[in-house]
Amino acid sequence: MDKPRLLVIDDDPNIVELVRAGLSKGFEVDDAMDVASAKVCLDSYRYDLVLCDWMLPDVNGDKLLAWAKQNPRLRDTPFVMVTAKDDKECVVTAIRLGADGYIIKPFTLERLRTKVYSLVEKRPEPQAVECKASLHYRNQLVKGSVKALTRDLLIVAISRHKFPPHIFEEVALQLEQGGNSGSNFRGAVTTLQAEGLALDAEMVEVHIRLQELTDAQRDELSRMECALDGGTD
Repeated sequence: MDKPRLLVIDDDPNIVELVRAGLSKGFEVDDAMDVASAKVCLDSYRYDLVLCDWMLPDVNGDKLLAWAKQNPRLRDTPFVMVTAKDDKECVVTAIRLGADGYIIKPFTLERLRTKVYSLVEKRPEPQAVECKASLHYRNQLVKGSVKALTRDLLIVAISRHKFPPHIFEEVALQLEQGGNSGSNFRGAVTTLQAEGLALDAEMVEVHIRLQELTDAQRDELSRMECALDGGTD
């Protein structure tokens, strides 16, 4: 069965990368940074879902949403708007214009996956092979669960009580999947985010940019990514 195709429209490369990290094995993910290029994509391909930021560099995303819902070929395509936390008026406007859902920034991978898979019919989330990470920093060893990875980005969930590393801190780490230990990696923490965005969340998502990767390590990460997302090469 072919993968469903998703278009993410956002001029923030970090958001685009987060979407790819969380959905690339379940979806074909295309991206556009503004409304003009998004319209080219939408005219060229048939998408199973569109994920569109509200604030775009040329025209706001609500204008694209209105255009799509008035287009007979696109009106049935699920359209999810992404808005900032305090833009309640934007959420109301998006629903009025026919949006099929919305996600509030900042969002977690769990929230993203739940929303996307709920809107793409008959596409159950792939069964994954759990991947664990051991982080070494400041003479400490902390273990966590890998939520997503690409060939240079790793997102690890760690208990907030285990004192996760600080942002911009360098860490050494080892991955384990299916009982098999992987290579040793190095990276730097770029983002810390409470899971579910709740102040009292038990888990913290640690985003780590991997550094100085060899070709063999990139291949290893690619295999792990595939198994983590329940896909096949």
